This record gives sequence, structure tokens and C-alpha cells, in this order.
Amino acid sequence: RGRERMTAAATLRGFLPACTSRRDRRPARDARVASWTDDRRVSAGGTPGPSEARRCQGTGSWGSGARRVSIAPIRCVSTPAKTSGSQSSQKTRPDPSLVEVRESTVSNELRAAAAARALSFYTYPADRSEFSVRAHRNMRIDAEWDAIRAKIAGTDVAFRHSRVSCVVATLDLDENGVAPGGWADAGVDDSLDPSCYANVAPDGSNARRVVLGTLDVNQGVSLPAEELAGQFPRAEDPTPADVDVREDGRGTNGPKPGECDRDGTDVDAAAAADGEGVACGIESAYEGSDAVAAAEGPNARPMRYRRAYLSNVCVLPVARRTGLGRRLMNRAMRVAKGWGVERLYVHVVADNVGARKFYEDLGFVVEAEESATFAAGLSRPRRLLLTQPVRDVPESEC
Repeated sequence: RGRERMTAAATLRGFLPACTSRRDRRPARDARVASWTDDRRVSAGGTPGPSEARRCQGTGSWGSGARRVSIAPIRCVSTPAKTSGSQSSQKTRPDPSLVEVRESTVSNELRAAAAARALSFYTYPADRSEFSVRAHRNMRIDAEWDAIRAKIAGTDVAFRHSRVSCVVATLDLDENGVAPGGWADAGVDDSLDPSCYANVAPDGSNARRVVLGTLDVNQGVSLPAEELAGQFPRAEDPTPADVDVREDGRGTNGPKPGECDRDGTDVDAAAAADGEGVACGIESAYEGSDAVAAAEGPNARPMRYRRAYLSNVCVLPVARRTGLGRRLMNRAMRVAKGWGVERLYVHVVADNVGARKFYEDLGFVVEAEESATFAAGLSRPRRLLLTQPVRDVPESEC
């Protein structure tokens, strides 16, 4: 009887190689195949073709009479074979060289930049209605647009001692309004928020461009609404010989009537002629500095010309991983260099690991950081302040 059982088991193993072994579920080596559907044998012989693979499952039995032998469930299911990568459709990678990164003061480009910021900085719950999302997004776009224009024009009271420039990354669409160079495949199409597009044709035609990324360069002692302020250069630090100071006083952060500038003794000429001018001390020329006395002299340079801060750095999701972020930063570095800035600063949320690594790869280092208690008191995430000396960047890298 034991020999008969061994013979029956060997017979079963010979008929079931293409499915799975009951003992260890490993593929059998025999070329013969037995397949069953609804626990019944429907075909035998041959091997699965290249376009399908068989997997077996289910329960059943083999044999008849008193010597009926229970076997593992058998149910063969055909599954499509995987297609090779060469057969799958390949999308064209976007061409970053078609994107221009530059400063902008054009109103409709600034509005498109405001839209890029609203889309990048604000997210909404899945259960929020489309109407609610659209209403809030339009409100944020209008607010960002007003803020950009006011800061550039120097009419924002909070930025009265700052000079601001908006840097944008723009892509011109073709005559049919389609993004060229693979950008349409990347998502720059009708699904993108229309607020990101700007009509740039002076004749009123349909020529359009899209703003894919943006940032602000803010020259000043500190960045308004940010508690972390840079400490370098210090008032007693000499201005490097390669710094161009010819832009001092030309921007919106130049001396206002009655304020001091370079050496701490300048007053408004018109006010002085009327007998209203008063001598002003060195402190007003070096706002926020604790070592103003060491900077006295004809070569003293106001601190508001020596530092600059980056803000509102963003790239639309459809344009990320294309090098636009680095090009925006390089353009900002060139703007700061042209203004005679000596140190460039940027704030980043402490737990934003990706953003911190991005800035550190560009040469920024952490100068200061907020404590968790301080940030909790302001009901916002903890921030870091990163900095690096302003350096010369070739135009080809922007």
C-alpha cells in the first residue's frame, strides 16, 4: 500500500509541473502542463506562450474510488505579459533652454508670478468645493499681485528701507498657444491655471507666455515680518574692494528727505535750504547695527545696501526637477551683485529637508535658527536663516 501511494504521488507530480508544487510552491521543471478551470482538467501539454503566464490556485482531487488522493487547488489564470520599455510610449522631456529667467516689472507678468506663488504655497483639503478653492485662490493672487507692485514701486510702508526686484522664469508659447519643447507633455497645457499665463503681445494678439517660477530679491537690513535678521557683514567690516557701490542711493531704499545716508551727516537739501535741516547721527544710517561707532568716517556704508534677502522662492510643480530653481537663484545672485550687496540671506522652514538641501548645495550655510518655543509662540513652523557671500555668476548659468 505504501508503494502504491508513492506511485500515485509521483504520477501527480509528473502532471503538475507548470503550476506550483504543493510542498514548497516552487516552479516545477517538467515541460508538461496541466491546467484546470472550475477544478476540472481542460487542457494538457505544451508550455505557456510568450504573451501569457499561468498561475494556479484552487482546491481539487485526483483519482477515484477508495484510493482517491487529495491534491492542491488548481486553477490556472492567464495574465498579460509585461511590455518592454521600448514599446511603451515615451514623453518628450521639457527643454529648459526655452525658459528665460530675468527681472520683470511688467504688470501682467507680475500677476502671473503672483498666481505661481498662490499655486505653490497654498493647498486645500480634498473635500473643499471647487468654488471655494477658486475663490480663495483668486483672493490670494490679487493680494500677492498688489504686494509685488507696491514693493517694487517703493510704496509699501513695511519695505520703505528696501529695494525689491521680482525675478521670473517665463516660457513663450507658440503661435497656436501650445507650449513647445516638451513642456506641453510636462503639464503646461489647458489643465494649468489660466492665471499663470500673461498676454505679452503689444498689438493685442494671442501671443502668450507662462510664468513657471519666481522669487523676490530684497535689499535691506532685514526682511519685514521675519524675526531672524542677518548679522553679516557687521558695521565695522570693511567693504570688499570688488563691490560696486555706484548703485547706493539709486533704489527705493535710498535716502529719504531728512534721513542720513553714506557718512551720517547728509540731510535733505531742500529742507536745509528752508532752515529745517538738522544734523543726523550715524545710527539712522546703520539701522539695526550694534557697532555703529566703529563705522564712522567718509567710507562708512549704510547697512541697507550691504545685505539682501530672498523671498517667495517657488517653481510650479509641472516645472520642477528641470533646473529652474537653480537658475532663479543664479539670477538673484547676479541682481544682488549688481546692486553692490555683500551678503545674501534666505529663510527656510526647519523641517523642510528638501529646501534646505537645495540651498546648501548652492553654497548657503545656516547662520541662525529659531527655537521651537519661539516659533510656537508665533503659531508657525520653526525657521532657519541661511547665508552666503555674494559671488559673481556667469550669465550663461542664469
